[in-house]
Amino acid sequence: MFSPPSLIVMLLVLIPASLRLMDFQWNIACIGALSMFCGLYIRQRWLAITIPLAAMVVSDIGLGLFNHDLPKYTMDPLRPVVYAAYVVMISLGISVRRYWQKTNALPVGESTSTAKPSWQRFVPVAGATLIGSLLFFFTTNFGVWVLNDFYPHTWDGLASCIAAGIPFYRTTLASDVVFTLILVGSYELFFKGIVPVTSASRMLYAE
Repeated sequence: MFSPPSLIVMLLVLIPASLRLMDFQWNIACIGALSMFCGLYIRQRWLAITIPLAAMVVSDIGLGLFNHDLPKYTMDPLRPVVYAAYVVMISLGISVRRYWQKTNALPVGESTSTAKPSWQRFVPVAGATLIGSLLFFFTTNFGVWVLNDFYPHTWDGLASCIAAGIPFYRTTLASDVVFTLILVGSYELFFKGIVPVTSASRMLYAE
């Protein structure tokens, strides 16, 4: 785990927010992967929750201004459901971190001389990413069904709502997998020594 400096926090908010602004139509975004990453590695729990939600707030405001419809993106009754789904993904990351600690599969940078190889840490990350993506899909589609009149409030209506969301889920899952691999892989490679780490950096990220 680490306590990121202000510049890193700002980049973790602004870069995912910018990517979400670039291609919103097909749910190609890295907020889910960012949520998993923050749960895994950010030491302060309040900050792990704040970073992804701040990225969502910034990108929601940006989308509202760009589309000249700020209330649609900031006051939509589905927004709390979406934000809550990301908090669940952060919690999954925290749960994986606790699993690492219990099984001595700690991230590099935490004091242990017997940590398991990286692949044994990545397996639960992959599982949590898949579970988080599925939970996000079903939670948000259930929210659409409940909070809007797009579909009849019947079991058939719910099934239709879920079916309509499947094309978006494919890109959401792909985004979660790819961006989680990029974020977690980059972090692990950095601390595994593939990229040189200065003594100052080690002090920054140490417990």
